[in-house]
This record gives sequence, structure tokens and C-alpha cells, in this order.
Amino acid sequence: MKSAPPPPPPVVRYASIGDRLFAQIIDGFVGFGIFFAAAMVVSARFGTNLQTPFERAVIPLGVVLTAVVLFMLLYSVLMEAALGATLGKMAAEARVQSSRNGRLIGLEGALFRNLMRLVDGIGFYLFGGIVAMVTPRRQRLGDLVTRSVVVHRPTFAGLRIGSLLIALAIGAGGVFLGLELRAATINLGQARLESVILTDDPAGTTGKIEFPPGTAKIYLNFTLADASPSTSIKARWFAGGPSAAGGGFSLGETEISTGVLQSSGTFTLDTPPNGWAVGEYRVELSVNGGPTRTERFFIRPAGSASPVGSAVPPPTAAAIGTPSP
Repeated sequence: MKSAPPPPPPVVRYASIGDRLFAQIIDGFVGFGIFFAAAMVVSARFGTNLQTPFERAVIPLGVVLTAVVLFMLLYSVLMEAALGATLGKMAAEARVQSSRNGRLIGLEGALFRNLMRLVDGIGFYLFGGIVAMVTPRRQRLGDLVTRSVVVHRPTFAGLRIGSLLIALAIGAGGVFLGLELRAATINLGQARLESVILTDDPAGTTGKIEFPPGTAKIYLNFTLADASPSTSIKARWFAGGPSAAGGGFSLGETEISTGVLQSSGTFTLDTPPNGWAVGEYRVELSVNGGPTRTERFFIRPAGSASPVGSAVPPPTAAAIGTPSP
């Protein structure tokens, strides 16, 4: 009696490029939530925001990116070692397994597989995508090195939907938590002016106190520290007169309210109707109606030999014209 032939090996369906891309996007929500929460806390403590010059933001940004990369590495390694899939792969019905025996690749395999993302991720995973497209089993370089494959494995709808919702919740929760943590962190101190720069260049980073009469516009760039979302800063411009007595001719005032993501801004003073009169000017700044900080500047003809701090006749009302409202 002939024995029954052995059953054919199960057909392995390898995950498509689309499946893997979908998984990456879903896992991206996890990374974004963690990044946003960490960035909000760090930016509040370092006094940085979306308008901060790159040279001041590079260190805090580097700290946040390093922490998030390490977290995502740990997340992927532990999930793939224990379950064969991250939340994204579960939602995409994809699993990582050994190409030799179909078992989990273990902690060491998952670590090396994910470390190879440094190479596979070149060009926003363009390199890894090309390698996966030209290999028979759709393996990126990390899969080839660790002898692993990503297969399509049918998954209960509840598990797929649950994984998707958890990833989305982490992303949305990270945004909400980040905003709350930033507000709580910056409210630990009293809002204060961290830097003030007077310049005739809207993008200027070097301050000036002397301007020629032909200056088209004067800018005051400021940065606040420990500023809560309700912080307001007011600038009042004057020509001549002692600030202690509130003297001089008012050239107008402006108030700016900061938000959670903004703790810097710019005030501008346009040329008076009759042009700039030679003399001394000042701008008085106050945060939330608190103590005033005064910044003085001078209008002097080019090549003037008058040193800063010497007696300068204040502009006259006739020279200045009608003050700005």
C-alpha cells in the first residue's frame, strides 16, 4: 500500500511594497507623536520655537531627534522580536519571520534588521524600496543581512483596526500632550525678554543703535523665554524726551500676543511722514504689562562723528510730523 504523498508546503505570500509602505506610514504616526511631545518640552526649556534661527535651535533639535530615533529603534526591535510585527505591520497584515524556518527572528535579528534602516532609509527609503523590488522575496538590505522576510499573514479585523487606532491615538495624543506639557513647562517661570535686536534688515541678526536718515523702516526682533500662550508684549515708540518722565513725541504703539508655538516676533517702525529727524529715539517694551525695558537708538547722518552717548538734540515736533496712531 502506497503511503500518502506529503502535503505540499504552504504557499508563502510575501508582503507587497504597498503593504510595507502602509506599515511605515502607520508607524510614522507613533514616531510623530513621540517627536512632537518631546519637541514641545525641549523647545519650552531652551526658549526655541518655529521662528528661532537655525544656529540656536540645532542643539535642542538634535537632542530631540536622537531621543526619538532611539525610541523608534527600541519600539521596532521589541515588537518584531516578540510579535514579529509593529503596530503598522499588524494593520497591514504583515509579519517579519526567518527566511529559513518561518519562526520569529529574535532580539538579535530584530536589532540588526532595524539598524540596517540607516542604509535602507537613504532617500526616504528609496534605496530599500529598490532593493526590495529587485529581489525575488521582496527583501530590503536589512532582510538580506538577517535572513528574514516580510510575509502577508491574514489577521483578524479587530486586531488590524485596533493596531491602527492605537497608532493614530499615540500620534494625536503626542500632539495634545506636547501642547499641554509645553504650556505647563513655560508657565513654571515668568515670561521675560530673552533677546532684543534693533535693525534695518528684516532678517537681521546683528543689532544696531545708529541709523541714517534715509532708513526706510526700523525693525525690532525679539525672543521671549518662559512665555505662556497668553503672553502679550507691547512696544511703544518715542522720539526725544526722557523715558523716566514719559516724555518725547509718541510715534505709536503695537501689541503682539504669543501662542504656544510662537515666542518670538518683530515690531516695525515706519518712516515718519516728514522723514527721520536727526536725534535720539527709544522704544519701550513691556511683557504682560510688567516692568518696561527701554532700547535707545539714534538717527544720524552717515559719517557723523558724534559718539554714542553724547548729547544729541531731540527731534522737534515739526520735524517728525503727525505721530502714528
